Amino acid sequence: DSSTNTWSTYSLSEARYGLSATSVGSKAFFAGGISSTYSNRVDIYDSSTNTWSTYSLNEARYSLSATSVGNKAFFAGGISSSDYSKRVDIYDSSTNTWSNYSLSEARYGLSATSVGSKAFFAGGISASGYSNRVDIYDSSTNTWSTYSLSEARYGLSATSVGSKAFFAGG
Repeated sequence: DSSTNTWSTYSLSEARYGLSATSVGSKAFFAGGISSTYSNRVDIYDSSTNTWSTYSLNEARYSLSATSVGNKAFFAGGISSSDYSKRVDIYDSSTNTWSNYSLSEARYGLSATSVGSKAFFAGGISASGYSNRVDIYDSSTNTWSTYSLSEARYGLSATSVGSKAFFAGG
């Protein structure tokens, strides 16, 4: 708690690694991962009520990416028990509802960031190898588009500052 300069701990509803996290509105989300099996669990902390709840992704997977833009949180890609995933689970904080979308290419190990009204899901590994694909969601138009990184990459990092998104390494 930055206002009191104190730390506290909480145990997720299911121990796991390879999960992804993001926040939107008053909620923090910890999604997917793997322990003994692939997980579809989403642990949700609501800071306005100081409570925890859970939700289930539509597809259990790990090594997915997450970011938020506007009033939406996105959980994209990953590895499921059957294959690489194209799945995007989307939480809309203004309606408290979940919906789905599909990436243009199934992949895991991708990175995500947001800048302005856009969310970016870049790189990763697809069935054909390292990917240069970038899926872009624009919250101002509620549309998706694609772009290409300068080279195909896996395990890259993503961040944004000002009006720029950066994808490094991999």
